[in-house]
Amino acid sequence: MKHTPTVNLLRICIYALLIVGVCAAILGVVRRTRGNSSCRNCNVVIIDIDGLRSDAIRCLGEGNTITPNLCTLVRQSVYFTNAFSQAPWTAPSEYSMITSLYPNRSLVGWSQDILSASVPTMAQYFQNHRYQTAYAGYVRDYNTFSEDSHGHPGYDFTSYNADLQSEWPAIISKLEQSRRPYFFHGYISTMHLPYLLLPGETPLRSLKSPKGLPNTYPEFVPIWEQYVRRHATEIFSETAVRENANMFRRQDPGEIIAYFKFLERNRDVERLPNPFWTKRDAYLQYIDFHSPDDALYLTMMYESKVFALDAKMKSLTEYLLRPDIASRTVIVLTSSHGEAFGEHAMFGHYNGVYNEAYHVPLAIRIPGYAGNVTSAVTENLDLFPTLSDITLGVVPTGIQGKSLRLSLEDSSARVADYAISMNNGYFYAIQDPSYKLMVDSRARRVALYDLKRDPGEFTDIIMRKPDIARYYFGILNSRIVLDLNGYQPFEGFKYAPGTREKLIERGYF
Repeated sequence: MKHTPTVNLLRICIYALLIVGVCAAILGVVRRTRGNSSCRNCNVVIIDIDGLRSDAIRCLGEGNTITPNLCTLVRQSVYFTNAFSQAPWTAPSEYSMITSLYPNRSLVGWSQDILSASVPTMAQYFQNHRYQTAYAGYVRDYNTFSEDSHGHPGYDFTSYNADLQSEWPAIISKLEQSRRPYFFHGYISTMHLPYLLLPGETPLRSLKSPKGLPNTYPEFVPIWEQYVRRHATEIFSETAVRENANMFRRQDPGEIIAYFKFLERNRDVERLPNPFWTKRDAYLQYIDFHSPDDALYLTMMYESKVFALDAKMKSLTEYLLRPDIASRTVIVLTSSHGEAFGEHAMFGHYNGVYNEAYHVPLAIRIPGYAGNVTSAVTENLDLFPTLSDITLGVVPTGIQGKSLRLSLEDSSARVADYAISMNNGYFYAIQDPSYKLMVDSRARRVALYDLKRDPGEFTDIIMRKPDIARYYFGILNSRIVLDLNGYQPFEGFKYAPGTREKLIERGYF
């Protein structure tokens, strides 16, 4: 039978497709792994522990663990050892996480900044893809996402102060009753300084307390109120102090706290400084910033809080890791920033420039995917595109983060070469596992650290390796729009492709 050219061409195409399919089946191991690591329309649970340092999660054999329940989850996850936040403060970092935008793009730099309604959040994105969305907070007295502060768009259900042991599992159980997948964001703020024990919590070790330092919240409240009264003119406007003179003179318990909460709900009355600042200063007035003993004591109190929180997490982690839940749920453990304990004569989270304030834990558990560890560099803003890629098969447009899917599939794969952090519009940093460059426009200072030889960031080597500093500054300047208030540390220098290769040839990497 004679075939026309069209028929012959069609047969050739069919045979070619069959051959390609067979080759893909034989050689396409990586693609099949990629498919297995996806979890289309799986549920998403984010456990977001504000202020949790990366080294507080000691699950990989680097010391005695104080988080046995969280470690059960971490060991079943892909754990990122080089995860960094976008800022040393809660609000800018959290909003980078939920928008996948750097703080200078989200325009949330302080606790009172309001996210523009035109900026979509991760919850809204999942909500638009027919996910149920829920938010639960476990807080002491201040919630970054509350309606009194920023609000939290995109949630079908919110509980701003839900009990961790009973209400969180109950909320997720209710979401389970629907046939639709769900997105759950759980936020915990009890790790914040001041490190005060709640009822039932005890110190991990018996150490001498700095004189006057409170250890429980009932002990701290009158100290805080006294501090606010004493420094009222520095904290509030002259008008507010004059109109509330009697309140600042009286010693009525709880009145100052009530006033803070009133101002949080009535922002038009006065632009209130974050209450955290007053708590921090009231607490740290008893600390010698250069005393190793004081640093050791605060570290112990912080770890006592971590240990107590982990015990409260037991019922939640056991519930999430039940086979019927875990088989169709992506679970994330992360934090918005770290805490400092005197490494550079600072405590808590502050206008910091060092990694104790930026290095955070990140564990992502995907059903059917073995636990692993990767040194791939990642940022908080990578979480949004990663979860969307895994569960929806798409990466949103108009964001600045990258999907970590390749690093989840192959621990040696690198999605991004650098992590970028910033603070209050004057400090910027860029780092990879080799070096970290810091630019401080307010202090007119640039510093470079060799993270392999000096992971504690104590020795500035910019005078010895100016070419490396210029290289990282060029990368930083090409990734984000720098506002250095006229400060030009490398005037006229621009990043050029091939620069890294030239530096490698010179032995810098």
